[in-house]
Amino acid sequence: MRLSPSRILGVGLLVIVASVGLAQQVSFISPQNGATVRGVLELHATKPNPGDGWISYKVGQAGQDGNYVAAVITPFTYNFDSRQHTAEGGRVYPDGDYVLTATAYDSSANSVGEATVTITLQNELTPAEVQEPVTLKVSYEKAGKLSFTADGKLLVTLPEDEKKKLGIPLRLDLIVKANWTDTVLSASSDETVLDEFLKSGYIQVAGSEGYELPGAGDTFRERVQPDGAVEPLRSKREHFALGEYYVKLPDRPVSRGETWNSELSVLPLPNAVSRQILPAQNRLDGFEYVAGRKCARIITTFSQKDTLVMVRVGSQTLPIKTSYEGRRASYFGLTDHHFVGFEEKMRHTIEVPVAAIQMLFQLQLGAAAKAQAGAGMPGAGGMMGGGMMGGGMSSPGMGMGGGMMGGGMMGAGGMGAGGMGSGMPGMGGMGGAMGGMGGTAQPQTAKVNIDSELRIMEAAAGGKAK
Repeated sequence: MRLSPSRILGVGLLVIVASVGLAQQVSFISPQNGATVRGVLELHATKPNPGDGWISYKVGQAGQDGNYVAAVITPFTYNFDSRQHTAEGGRVYPDGDYVLTATAYDSSANSVGEATVTITLQNELTPAEVQEPVTLKVSYEKAGKLSFTADGKLLVTLPEDEKKKLGIPLRLDLIVKANWTDTVLSASSDETVLDEFLKSGYIQVAGSEGYELPGAGDTFRERVQPDGAVEPLRSKREHFALGEYYVKLPDRPVSRGETWNSELSVLPLPNAVSRQILPAQNRLDGFEYVAGRKCARIITTFSQKDTLVMVRVGSQTLPIKTSYEGRRASYFGLTDHHFVGFEEKMRHTIEVPVAAIQMLFQLQLGAAAKAQAGAGMPGAGGMMGGGMMGGGMSSPGMGMGGGMMGGGMMGAGGMGAGGMGSGMPGMGGMGGAMGGMGGTAQPQTAKVNIDSELRIMEAAAGGKAK
């Protein structure tokens, strides 16, 4: 049957109208067009036939293509952190006007519509909102209760020269999470005493079950000085170093750009048994909203060379020699009068036996294979089930005896009968396979880089940390 030209035109118009109708049905729920926003934004759009396909979000300045942010299925929500920083510490998204784009797709990856809104990003405080110079001095309200979360990640790699020499493309990802509450027991102009309850905390290879950080479920008592210094009051007990972070505040009013030297506390590695107190250089970098609070932003740089860090490996506490450098942004609440958050990046350079690097690479391969198969790491919770940095990689997980640097790799145990599930069977321990780490032969070593990022943040008033 032949269609007349008028009927063909009519069909074409129906298709166009239907397409326009679908496109018009793609719309933003939040944020609203023209809104001024800051911090973590909930991106939420809708599309026709929500059970079929997804929505992709982009963020960019007017006239630009925009950066891809995320692709999400129903209910099409995504929390976008507008406070992201570059590796050099600058803003990925400086304050200004941005266009948010939501593009809808069906399950066959056909675009079925698009919507945009324009927003104004304002994370920095305006000069009218801050009277400089500012006095930064810690104080708390008695009986106050604060909630904090910590989120961190570590990437273990080889420097390029070591990678070429060994032929091992090591890249191992770990994550750290913790949450705790601070309860103010007493508060005066001279000091504040807090009880810190570690609700939960763990470290794991990405995708594995992980293991608890020491002290999970315990309460720690601390004294906080007006200059920000935190001192544990129960010296004979384990410390919860993530809750003891601070940078010493200046003893004078300061304005944007001013610097001072002081000390700060740092947890060099997630399984370190205690913090280190280091000299540091500080700068009042600016003022911004953090978790809904007006804050002073303090940038601190620090480094340590050839220092011994005591780490927990299995049931043992062992020294690791490391050099590291870092950069921290500390956020001091201008009306809360205490630190409400820290964001930190560090790089370690550690010299370890090549046998340890080979073992870590086997873990990397095993994790990738299990992730592809939709399962976890082999053994009882994988690398962090028994715990490379905690329970000691003991069987039936990694079978590392007392841990990577305890009775396992450096002793007579290690990767024996229970080691790595089905992986690396019959090795009888890395000590035996590699000629023994405790024998007379000097072990071959290589440098390993550990890059870490850590974010500690107080919960926003009436909600979660943002």
